Amino acid sequence: MTRAVSWAASDQDEELARLRKLRDESPVWQDPDTGIWHVTRYADVDAALSDYGRLASDVSPVFPEAPPVLDGHIGAMDPPRHRRLRGLVSRAFTARSIARLEPRVEELAAGLLDQAGDGDEIELVGALAHPLPMIVIAELLGVPVADRDRFAVWADVLFQQGAFDPSDEERMAASAANMRTFHSYLSELVAERRKEPREDLVSELARAQEGDESLGDAEITGFATFLLLAGHITSTLVIANTLLVLDESPPLQDALRADPELVPAALEEIVRYRTPIRAAPRLATVDIDYDGTVVPAGSLVYLSLESANHDERVFEDPDRCLPRRSPNPHLSFGRGLHFCLGAPLARLETAVATRLLLSRFSSLRVVPGAVPERHVEPHLNGVRSLRVAVERAP
Repeated sequence: MTRAVSWAASDQDEELARLRKLRDESPVWQDPDTGIWHVTRYADVDAALSDYGRLASDVSPVFPEAPPVLDGHIGAMDPPRHRRLRGLVSRAFTARSIARLEPRVEELAAGLLDQAGDGDEIELVGALAHPLPMIVIAELLGVPVADRDRFAVWADVLFQQGAFDPSDEERMAASAANMRTFHSYLSELVAERRKEPREDLVSELARAQEGDESLGDAEITGFATFLLLAGHITSTLVIANTLLVLDESPPLQDALRADPELVPAALEEIVRYRTPIRAAPRLATVDIDYDGTVVPAGSLVYLSLESANHDERVFEDPDRCLPRRSPNPHLSFGRGLHFCLGAPLARLETAVATRLLLSRFSSLRVVPGAVPERHVEPHLNGVRSLRVAVERAP
């Protein structure tokens, strides 16, 4: 049966056509309204992600009125400090360390779907995509079960705000207030783990050491905050985006049910096709010449991960979701120095959620006529709600 083109597919097609035109005609361009520069071709974005000498990750100098960058915010940090912090925290995010979490992630995901009830409709974001990564990160950090509800409230508020727009003073003030409260809670947790270490990430970070190097309390607190923001939002977007793609392609649902071993490769393609974080911000520290187009020093630059992931110069038939695509050098998790530390965790959570949904339900589709609530923040590519009609497997 042929399904009508969904609102999601229509929006995707329109945006991808716009990006293709930019790559062809204005691969590096400046928005006349905001003054922000945009880099759209794969080769330029790929190179820029590792060019920390000319394109700094800390963009706070452009927005002096924004909340200060936290000490351990590894995503807004460049060498040598970035290399030091990443070296100390990376051991907790190796593929082997994350793989050990799989049974617990499966247990949590199953429990969340059980709580969603036995009806024929699920609001996927609220039932699974949002709470699953939040609970996983809370447990990973060592947040006490008694504090889980408070942690969830902060995660909800930060998730709804998304990546704030520094020009929106009201949202910035609300974001800063919530960040201070959350930061204060984590500071107390770090102090407790210094005194009485346990088997959790905060304790592990507190005792992490390489030579004479160790992490201060503020760095641990900042990193934990960054982990909640970056890891939680990314996984939530990817899980919901996966369902959107499965809705657009019932044959893909059937193929993944028949052979769950295809899930990891299919998810890599979905992450490319529906890039969860559309752009990576950078600050030009010197004048940068892109084939005659000069980006002045001090400019805010957005590296378009979404456009790069659909560059026909690298990807054959880039605007189609091809689950067996190989090779698939997408940039959704960054590249090089700033490759997403939490990528293995996001992959695990999405794979577990996808396999569980496909095994529990013989059919998954967005409720006909239901238009999900999109994120207002333009760099978050996904939805804040998603009503899904389900048919339970026999």
